[in-house]
Amino acid sequence: MHTIETSIGTYIFIILNTMLVNQINLYFVLTLLYFRNIQTIGLVNLIFFYNFIYIQNKYFLIRCLFLKLFIFGFISGEDRTGCIEGNCYNGIGKYRYSNGDVYEGSFKEKKKNGYGKYNFFNGDKYKGEYSEGLKHGRGIYEYSDGKLFEGFYVKGRREGKGKFISPDGLKYEGDYKNGKESGKGESTLSNGDKYSGDYLNGKFHGKGKCTFINGDTFEGHFQNGSPDGNGVYLYANGDRYEGGVNANKKHGKGIYSFSDGSKYEGDYESDMRHGRGILNYPNGDKYEGSFMNDDFQGMGKFFYSNGNQYSGRFQKGKKIGKGSLRFPDGSNYLGEFHNDKQHGKGKMFYPSGDKYEGDFEDGLSNGIGKLTYSNGNIYEGEFQKGEKSGNGILITSKDQYEGEFKNGLYDGYGIYTFPNKDKYEGQFKDGKRTGMATLINMFGEKYEGEFFDGIKNGLGLYTWPSGDIYLGEWSNGMRNGYGILTKYQQDSEAGIWLNGKLDKYKEFGLVFNDLNNLYPEHILLEK
Repeated sequence: MHTIETSIGTYIFIILNTMLVNQINLYFVLTLLYFRNIQTIGLVNLIFFYNFIYIQNKYFLIRCLFLKLFIFGFISGEDRTGCIEGNCYNGIGKYRYSNGDVYEGSFKEKKKNGYGKYNFFNGDKYKGEYSEGLKHGRGIYEYSDGKLFEGFYVKGRREGKGKFISPDGLKYEGDYKNGKESGKGESTLSNGDKYSGDYLNGKFHGKGKCTFINGDTFEGHFQNGSPDGNGVYLYANGDRYEGGVNANKKHGKGIYSFSDGSKYEGDYESDMRHGRGILNYPNGDKYEGSFMNDDFQGMGKFFYSNGNQYSGRFQKGKKIGKGSLRFPDGSNYLGEFHNDKQHGKGKMFYPSGDKYEGDFEDGLSNGIGKLTYSNGNIYEGEFQKGEKSGNGILITSKDQYEGEFKNGLYDGYGIYTFPNKDKYEGQFKDGKRTGMATLINMFGEKYEGEFFDGIKNGLGLYTWPSGDIYLGEWSNGMRNGYGILTKYQQDSEAGIWLNGKLDKYKEFGLVFNDLNNLYPEHILLEK
């Protein structure tokens, strides 16, 4: 039956009836509306009977009959609410709610109780057990968008075992509590990831295992839907991580084993190596020290498989700043580094006892430096790519050289002082006296001319303290070839010389012309 408070048709009938009869009828109807327990159809019949007595016009009676039929049909239409079929108090019935929902099933004392079907106005559907008006027991809930839940309810909430399926691929089967996934369960996410383990309030929480769509797996502790706590990651590429995790990121202490054999043990922060740690490489190299954002950063030590050992500062994975580098042969570098190489000011100690102090570039002595040998020799000057190159001075216990160097050898212009204090000033080539030079010996004799491999060779002018002068050719350190010997206050000797002696005499002019033809542009001929 239909109550007055839920029938739209009843109110429409009252308004129209009042317009057709009179104001007295309106008062009568309003009085009847006060009594909520009067049934709608009975009210309509009562009003119609009253109109029949009050009005004696047969045409109006016909109009009232048509009006009654129209209103009664409207009241009995689809918009009716309340119990629309059966026994909705104690028994089987069908009930429509004011929001459009419809329930069909068992009632007990006007409440849903037992098995029933509930169709929501939005398209959702439920069929299952009820108690005291609430879903209670086994049931199936179908959403209008295709989702489905099948399981148990307690006092209107999902409780106990249940299964949830979504058209986007999401699946869950397991325990429920207070309407949410809580307890043990297994699920497949819409992206293909799979989880098996503990749940709390609809999220992964507790111990569990997640297999990601890319093949990675995590087994360990979860919190609020993400790996959090301690656990083990097994990656599809063969890598393995065991340790602390926060919000699905490596965090805290952990051990990461790479598929290539590398292994890291130490601190993590936000999925990156951060803090103190040890990294072992498959080739035997090892780093021990500070990390930041996955790189070596700060103070650390690097042990190379070839025996080299570095201790010092790192920046973004490279040796930068001050540090020391020890080599297997006993060599040791102390100083500045840049981009993994000795660079800047530094000292190099060699196993032989030699010591270099000065500038470095790209791992080699380069710039201005001082090289002290174990035997006491000292070189001070310019270096290029690890060799004495440029201007410098080399002092030994016996001799001294000051001038140009190239690839560690005398090369270019220089002054060489012999142990006996003889002095050579001129050109050098590949470490030997070669080219134009002046040689002054301890007796005051002077040679100005050409040298080759440290020996007078070519054209030269030799002057004695006595005033004697020889101008001519030299070979193997002796007068050989055309030459003129002018003695002080004596006649000159001109001709061809052999091993320091005049072999064939020629006139002065002829010899001079011969020398001029042999060395037409030589500077000595201008003297």
